[in-house]
Amino acid sequence: MKAAIPPEATGPALPSAYARFRTALDSGYSLSDLGFRTTRAEVFRFANRFRVARAFRGVDLTHYSAPTVRAYGALFRIFVTWSCLEQYLKVLGAKDGDALLESGERQACLAAIRAADTGGNFVNGVCDRTRDLKLVRVVKLCINGTEDRIVPVVRAVRHSFAHGDLAPGANRAKPGVAQAMAKSVCPILLEAIDRDFTRRVEAALV
Repeated sequence: MKAAIPPEATGPALPSAYARFRTALDSGYSLSDLGFRTTRAEVFRFANRFRVARAFRGVDLTHYSAPTVRAYGALFRIFVTWSCLEQYLKVLGAKDGDALLESGERQACLAAIRAADTGGNFVNGVCDRTRDLKLVRVVKLCINGTEDRIVPVVRAVRHSFAHGDLAPGANRAKPGVAQAMAKSVCPILLEAIDRDFTRRVEAALV
C-alpha cells in the first residue's frame, strides 16, 4: 500500500511545484517517472524540511546579546538548510549537492564568506572543530578558490555546530560572519533545490 501524502502538506513555504507533484502522483505517475529514486514518505519528509528551512526566522534567547542571538539564529538556519539539502539528495539518489547550483551562485556564496570572515577566524574555527580531516582539506580548497564548491563548507559548519563544538565566536570570530554566511548561502541553496524540483516535475509532465 502506498504511503499517502497528508493533505496538510501544502502551503506557501513548500517547493513551488509541490502541488503539481502531488497531483501527478494522484493521477498515476510513479516517483521514477518524476525523476525521484525514493518513497513517497521520503519526499514528504523532504518537503517538510524544505518548509522549515524556508520559514525559519531565527531563535529567541534570553540573557544573550542581540548580535550573539542573531549569530546563533544564523547557525541554526544553516543547520536546517543543510538538513533540507541532505534529504533532497537522498530522494534523488545523488551525492553532489553543488551540481544543483550554477557556478555564479557558488562563487557568490564563497565571496560573501570571504568578505565577512576577514582573517579567516570563522572558517579556521570551523575546520579546527570538524572531525572529518578530508572534509577540512576540501573546505580550505573551496575558501582559497581552488575548488568551485560551497556544499563542503556548509557541511563542515553543520557538522561542527551539530556536534556542539562550534559557537558563533569560536576562534575569536565576529558573530556577524555566521549571519553573512546564512544570509548568502541559505536562500541560494533553497532556490537551487526548488529550481531542480520544479524542473524534474515539469519535464515529466510535458
